[in-house]
Amino acid sequence: MARPARKPGALGGGRGDAGIIGFDPRGARARRRRGATEVAELESRTTSIELAGLLRRGSDTLPGVREPRVGMERAPTVQDSLALLASIDRLPEVAMARAGEALGQLDTQDARHRDAAGVELVLDAGWAGADLTAAVPENLRAIDPGAGFGDRLRRDMGASAAVRIGVPLLDRARAPSLRAREYALAAARVRTAAESQGQRERARVLLAGWSTAWRQLAAAEQTQGRAERNLLKVRSLYTAGATTLLDLLDARRAYADTRDRVLAMREAVRVAQWLVEDRR
Repeated sequence: MARPARKPGALGGGRGDAGIIGFDPRGARARRRRGATEVAELESRTTSIELAGLLRRGSDTLPGVREPRVGMERAPTVQDSLALLASIDRLPEVAMARAGEALGQLDTQDARHRDAAGVELVLDAGWAGADLTAAVPENLRAIDPGAGFGDRLRRDMGASAAVRIGVPLLDRARAPSLRAREYALAAARVRTAAESQGQRERARVLLAGWSTAWRQLAAAEQTQGRAERNLLKVRSLYTAGATTLLDLLDARRAYADTRDRVLAMREAVRVAQWLVEDRR
């Protein structure tokens, strides 16, 4: 017996599949768009409330939150690496470690020169008395009415010199104190070197994260391009009745997944780029 020909509305292919299984592609797309719009509006509102709390401002006075424009992402360059490595010396953590090392050097020098033998020469010169309002004070005029400024200089001007010689006494605590300061200085130098090396490692990790995110973004964009071409191909086949609705939905789902992946990787690249630029 001859098998009857399949009608366009039967299961298995053709555009009549939607009428048989009760599925409305246009209505489903509209519902998905409305759902995505509602989710985006809710996320935007939530972000605005969090930003207002961080800035201690009302949500009505905040600027609008929008998605960064496409094309802001870029790959790290040699100049980014050099600028990031050069900024390590200006980091507060490294500066604090070097300040501690400098303080240790001062303490060590102070301990070395404390109670050391030395010679001091002290010179002093000036006028005797405190009357500086007149060239010749009244007490000098009372003694010599004809006295002048030269007479005052000969009477009041004087100079002195002193020599002080210091010899240290035996101090049993001086040597242990000096060794303790030297050990503290060596520890401070180790901390400075370790902090500088640690910041360099963090800089390399940030640069590697940026480079990795950029490569993943490029791979995701290539995958999205292939998924888009496959979707166009499957859609053409479905229009011609050469494939099923399930194949079309699978192609659409694959394309949507790759698009979401591209958006996520763009955000990852922007975050990695900001982390590097913020440290510079």
